[in-house]
Parts: sequence; structure tokens; C-alpha cells
Amino acid sequence: LATSYGGGLPSTSALRVVDAFVVKYNASSGQSFLKPHRDGSVVSFNIALNSWDEYEGGGTWLARLDDAVRSDRGHVLAHASGMLHGGHAVTSGVRYILVCFVILKDFANFAYRFYENVRSLDPEELEPMPPGIEGQDSS
Repeated sequence: LATSYGGGLPSTSALRVVDAFVVKYNASSGQSFLKPHRDGSVVSFNIALNSWDEYEGGGTWLARLDDAVRSDRGHVLAHASGMLHGGHAVTSGVRYILVCFVILKDFANFAYRFYENVRSLDPEELEPMPPGIEGQDSS
């Protein structure tokens, strides 16, 4: 993260993971996707925990790409937390990811300005939801 975001952060030594958890997207039961949203940290990343040949669909949908990015086991997808993103629907099988939220310790004012700046760069036509996702429920 320091290499990728170092030029835009006041201190890479202040990066701290404040939350981490495993997410399970299951095509046949439970949660198969996650509606577009923004995270409440500075940087978010997820690590694919299983191979992409174990499920169909899936990936992290990013508003700026208007597409989902699929990652194979062990690969990391990092993005500014203020970016509009969501969990693209798994249509077959099960997808597991480790999600982590990163803050900048002792830089709350910078973190807020960074978040708002990133948020302002998302396509307005995709606010608050991309086409075709309205009314869907992730439960």
C-alpha cells in the first residue's frame, strides 16, 4: 500500500489496518453479492482466498470502470475507500475474500479530505446505484 499510495499520503508509516474479516459470497444460499457502497476508511483492500475457477461471476465492481475486477487466489485488489464499489454477484459456486480497512493514524483531517476528494471523482450517473441493481437485496 505504501508503494501504491505513497505519493498521495502524508505518511505511509501511519497506515494501520483497523478492521479485517472474511466475506463469503454464495450463489445458492445466503449473500451472493453486495450492493454498491463506500467504505469508511482511507484505503480498502481484499485478498482472494479461493481460486476463481471455484465460482462464476463475482469480483469487485468499481464505478469508475463500470465493470467488475476478478482476482485469483492470493491476489490483492486495493482501492481508495471513498470509491463507489460493490461485490458483483456470484452466479455459481462460492467466493471467499479477506476484506481489510486501512486508516492513517493521527491524520483524521487529511483522511476526511482524501475521502471526499475520491468520492467526488465517481461518475455522477452511477450515484447512488449502477443501473440494474436498484431494488435488489443482498440477503
